[in-house]
Amino acid sequence: MVKKNCPNILALSIVALLYLLSATACNDVSLGSSDTPLPPLAITLPSEVPLTTVPPPDDDTNSPELTLCPTELAASKYTELSFASSFSWSLAAQELMEYHLAESREFGLYPSISVIYYDLTDEEGYSYGDPHQLYWAASTVKVPIALGVGMAIAAEELSWDTTILYNPNNDSDPYGVNYLTDSEIISGATVKALLYNMLVYSCNTSTNMLEKLFEGEMAHQEYMASIGYPLLSPPAQYQLTPEQSLMVFYDLYRHRLDPFYSHILNLLAQTTYHLRLDRLLPLEVKVSHKYGDVVESCHDVGIIWDDKPYILLVYSDQLANPDTFMAELSLLIYEGRR
Repeated sequence: MVKKNCPNILALSIVALLYLLSATACNDVSLGSSDTPLPPLAITLPSEVPLTTVPPPDDDTNSPELTLCPTELAASKYTELSFASSFSWSLAAQELMEYHLAESREFGLYPSISVIYYDLTDEEGYSYGDPHQLYWAASTVKVPIALGVGMAIAAEELSWDTTILYNPNNDSDPYGVNYLTDSEIISGATVKALLYNMLVYSCNTSTNMLEKLFEGEMAHQEYMASIGYPLLSPPAQYQLTPEQSLMVFYDLYRHRLDPFYSHILNLLAQTTYHLRLDRLLPLEVKVSHKYGDVVESCHDVGIIWDDKPYILLVYSDQLANPDTFMAELSLLIYEGRR
């Protein structure tokens, strides 16, 4: 359920005053506009649609089922996916994982790694580690948050132009990073702009502003339940298993021709973070991915738009060199498929 947002003159004046009094604490950084044109992906997607509405997709009997609200994926769907015992690169991948685990233990750490690879054309995959282990999802949870917002837009509880006021006491990022413009801090930001900041810059302030619209539950809880994964109660609602995260991206791919889902895929391809899955890949290879970091947990999940697209997911805890490991693993798999 989305709370109604009705800003008034008094509220705007109070927000403006708070901003002027705490300008230095806000640490405003503006690195781009949500109006930046979306780059083309290496797949066939519908042309960009006006973001003031969410039009129904064109009827295409040769395409996957097209619906903004995700069709239910039963939790048992994961067990139906085909996981092969080996690929040509699987032994090398396991050796790479074991090397990084051993290296981390030498530093006195207690590392864990969960990896899932899934070929979206051949419908078969490979996994390492426990796909049911709970991890603090960090910013990878922003993808289901975005899809939860999409469900609210589809239900006409929100629109792209819904304006959300910034509250420096509750919305500011504890790490001091803020991608709102000065005018957005004073007058509020639209859902469209906040989704852009959340997925492209991984802006926690924008995420906090979107989350507060939802009364009684988080923005992503309804979406996760719709694909068969009701989330845990607070504060553990920000925990995900590798299996759950895989199914979010699997759902994204299944609905890739839907205008809203294609928009999310484009935003994920514009991320400003390039140290993991896409770091060593050829520049022409598009990757729609979301990284996440919290305390000792480091993750990256994405769709690599090769000639045969695939999902690669890496969740890790207490890994000594997570960026290097994920970049090397991603390159190993990319080259091993060719």
